[in-house]
Order: sequence, then structure tokens, then C-alpha cells
Amino acid sequence: MEDLQLQELEHKIDLILAKFGLEANVDQLPENVQMLKNLVRQGQKVEAIKRYREQNPVGLAEAKRFVDALEDSEPAPARLNRKVDLILKRLEIPYEGVSLQPALQAQIRNLLRAKNKLEAIKIYRAATNASLAEAKTAVEALEGELKRS
Repeated sequence: MEDLQLQELEHKIDLILAKFGLEANVDQLPENVQMLKNLVRQGQKVEAIKRYREQNPVGLAEAKRFVDALEDSEPAPARLNRKVDLILKRLEIPYEGVSLQPALQAQIRNLLRAKNKLEAIKIYRAATNASLAEAKTAVEALEGELKRS
């Protein structure tokens, strides 16, 4: 049910983006790849591998690697956040984001002091559903604050 609700929400966001003439599908994939990705989202990974092999002259291992890569792509909450950010920018609505809870900030700062930036980024991503690039930028900003203090 949740997948259906996320798809519905994404469709509504795409309609709003289209109304403003913004790129609705910032991660647009060819139709056949999108079909495979939908199968993976529905838990039909074996079917996705089978169809990929029908469309391409590849072995089982290569088809599995391709489908695995589709599975590891951007999660829906991060993708939807990115699209809503486009809408806010177009409507000129300032949004600074939700500030991190003090305990989480402290944990990330402690990891940075211990020179464990990678773990700090992982924790930030888990807490905020940010993309890797967004998490890296945010953690590096906290790291900059630590160096200045």
C-alpha cells in the first residue's frame, strides 16, 4: 500500500512541476529500463532479470548486476524531496530544511572529531533521507563549523 501512496504522491508532484514548466522527471529513464525498475520496486527482481536478458544479449551475471544497480538507485523519499525543492524554489518560498536534533548533531560532531566522516555521513543520511551528495555537503558544513570553533 505504501508504494502505491508514494507513486500517487510522486505523480501529483510531477503534475505541479509540469504546470510550472519545470523538468518533472529529473531522473527520466528509457521506457524499458523504467519498466524493469518498476518490477524491482514490486519485488519481482527475478522477472526483471529475465526481461532484461530478453531485451539484451547478456549472461545471467551481467543481467543481475544491471538489475541490482536499479535496486540501489535513489529512494522515493529523497527523490520526492528533490522534486518538492524545485517547486519551493520556483515559488520563491525560502526553506532552510529541518534542523538536526541536538543529540544527532552532537553524535555527528563527535564522529567528525574522531576523523570518521564516512560514518557521520551514513548517520546523517539515515536520519534525514538525504542523498549522498546532500549528506556530504551537510556534514562538511558541520565539519567547517568545528574547524572554525
